[in-house]
Amino acid sequence: MSRTNFKLFCLQLLLVNTEGEPFYFGQAALKKLTPVVVKSLERSHAEALKKALPTLQKYVGRFVLADPDASRMITFREFDVSIVNQKLALTVPELLPGSVVYMKETPLAPFGENVFHVDGGSFYCNFITFESSSDGSMRLRWRNYTFNRQR
Repeated sequence: MSRTNFKLFCLQLLLVNTEGEPFYFGQAALKKLTPVVVKSLERSHAEALKKALPTLQKYVGRFVLADPDASRMITFREFDVSIVNQKLALTVPELLPGSVVYMKETPLAPFGENVFHVDGGSFYCNFITFESSSDGSMRLRWRNYTFNRQR
């Protein structure tokens, strides 16, 4: 008999070499083990966040559109990157008239090294890439546009 706890994606396989209904044995074991698994997952998740927070700090800041001519094509000029709930979040602080962009504390999910996936808002499924230069400055790239971090 197998039983699955779908909230935790935890599978229990119970092999019984006796008479009886394995469901009741399995149900009792799953009820007792679920809190233990949850606490373990919470601890490992908290430890991973503590390790990740210092590395996320290098991406935080306000990024301004580098090419002034590009402002005719897009309806905003800045991105604000911050940490919200121990995750990177993206906000477009100021919109130009006629804009339909909505980006307020939209989470960024890590995709690769210095590459993040926008996890909501108007740019859902877009990629944001951070590039650091030799002089220590940080740039944000979205589509074909470059945004430089303000000091």
